[in-house]
Amino acid sequence: GGIVVRVGDKLLDGSVRGRLERLRSLVATGAIAH
Repeated sequence: GGIVVRVGDKLLDGSVRGRLERLRSLVATGAIAH
């Protein structure tokens, strides 16, 4: 379920995109930096 987003010629489910967005935000805030 969720929103289907078109990226290039691939279709990403909204939930998958949400996971990627969260991962990116964690990296951006340095939460994953060791």
